[in-house]
Amino acid sequence: MLFLLACAADPSSLDSESAPARPETTLWINEVQPDRDTGGDWVEFFNVGTDDVTLDGYGLVDETGHTTDLPSSLVVPAGGFVVLACVQAAIATDGTVDVRLDKDGDELSLISDAAMDATVLDKVHWGPLSGDTSWARQPDGGVEWVADPTPTPDAPNE
Repeated sequence: MLFLLACAADPSSLDSESAPARPETTLWINEVQPDRDTGGDWVEFFNVGTDDVTLDGYGLVDETGHTTDLPSSLVVPAGGFVVLACVQAAIATDGTVDVRLDKDGDELSLISDAAMDATVLDKVHWGPLSGDTSWARQPDGGVEWVADPTPTPDAPNE
């Protein structure tokens, strides 16, 4: 599944570590591709669980602290993926949210209860990425992140 997510580049950290400890959740950020040159930014989520996960109540926080809700109607199937594509949009609609990604390095956090206590469920940091390179977990849902010259949106990371 490919959905729209409004994004804009912003300066960021060069840290390339992700948060190793994850609370009880089966939904994780699995791959990101910030691409300010072509506007082809996207974020992939992976559900490692055996039950579908609705994105209602989940949100994203970028390195600047900007928080946005994920589209509540989207469902990540058990063992499956959902990709949110980034586009410039002044007004968020169903299937779009405003989040900022930067190819020179950034941080993105998946949170629960975006309107309440904003518990961090997953976090990823990346440094500078070149060309069409994505920042991806190896394997899907794993703790190791690598620069992947062959991005795999909505598919297993190779």
